[in-house]
Amino acid sequence: MKIFPFPEVVFSTSSQLSGDIKVVGDGPQRRLVIGGLVQSVSCDYPEVEDKVWGKLLDFPWPVSKDPKVLVLGLGGGTAVHLISRRFSPALIQVAEIDGAVIDVARKFFDLDKVANLKVEKADAVDFVASSSPDLFDLIVVDIYLGSAFPTEASKEPFFRNLKKKLKTGGTVSINRIFYDHEEEVRENFKKILSNIFGGVEERVMPGKTSMKNYLYFVHREGANNPPMGQRS
Repeated sequence: MKIFPFPEVVFSTSSQLSGDIKVVGDGPQRRLVIGGLVQSVSCDYPEVEDKVWGKLLDFPWPVSKDPKVLVLGLGGGTAVHLISRRFSPALIQVAEIDGAVIDVARKFFDLDKVANLKVEKADAVDFVASSSPDLFDLIVVDIYLGSAFPTEASKEPFFRNLKKKLKTGGTVSINRIFYDHEEEVRENFKKILSNIFGGVEERVMPGKTSMKNYLYFVHREGANNPPMGQRS
């Protein structure tokens, strides 16, 4: 008879920014739990491509060869591993505000095995507001601190700066969590994106509770990438 191991906490710490941080082992797979929510899973986790981190990378526009990718928010690096696997990027630049999270990702989630990866301890809002000339083909935004989404990252200045970091023809994907009763907040967030980028695609991840992940995709149009609604 095969005995399945029970999930166990293999590491626990806390930080001033994120609060309680736990690495939970479930057989060979691991989960990063921050603030009581699963923030990341190991890249070999069952059906990981069908979970939020994989769906966040299902871009509705073509992805250029050997793209330069900016990831805002690291967690355990699930998205980073999947980006490397799918797109073989020339660069994955990560901005993660919490050094404790970076340490956990390196120790427990094989972060240092990802090729062409550069991780910087930085606030995402400050990072995109910087005067760095770097431009990116893809930008992935998943910047929760536990269950909290930074207030400044919901405002127009953040997204205007984000657009400046995006190459023509590039795409941004964003993970947000909304409760069903937050419809007005969600619509306002979507409106800001649409005003800045000229259109937005919203997808909702199925869930059994009133709290759901909403994924947003926006684009910086180029000559070969017509506006949303005009693609054949």
